[in-house]
Amino acid sequence: MGLLESLNKVADKAAKVASDKVSDTTRKVDNAVSGADSGSFLQGLLGNATAQNNAAATEKWAHMLVENEQIISSYKLIRDEIIVTNNRLLFIDAQGVTGQKKAITQIFLDSIVDVQYTAAGFGFDDTNMYITYLTNPYYKALTTTLSKYEFSFPKKLDVSDLYRFLVQLSIENRQKINA
Repeated sequence: MGLLESLNKVADKAAKVASDKVSDTTRKVDNAVSGADSGSFLQGLLGNATAQNNAAATEKWAHMLVENEQIISSYKLIRDEIIVTNNRLLFIDAQGVTGQKKAITQIFLDSIVDVQYTAAGFGFDDTNMYITYLTNPYYKALTTTLSKYEFSFPKKLDVSDLYRFLVQLSIENRQKINA
């Protein structure tokens, strides 16, 4: 065996070891992200919402709910929250260093006209949902203004029920608007 053949064998072996290391590291990172539990700090840092207990959310935000309004589902980031009620979507944005100041934005469910869904892929990809909604209060106005809001969820969290709920709303809303 010549020197060139020996060098080729060493290079092939080094390439295989490097490839195995990259695959192993990628698999570990993917498992860490997708295997994170619902209260994961890492998922919050990545900007992903995780499901939270509706009873706890109701107790915490009961003072913000109107008469006969109920929380259907709720999601939490590190400090921010997304609350889905039977009337609206609430986005609670904790502000400042302490997070004591809160900005609350709402989208009324009857204004949602479109929902887009992007499934999570490999690695750090998230599940994304984009909601398009009417921003003017007159749904049959001559001019319509729309806005879009994006949600990011970890790939482990099954948001198919929320997606179907929002799509059904958008279908019903379009039918009401165009009737």
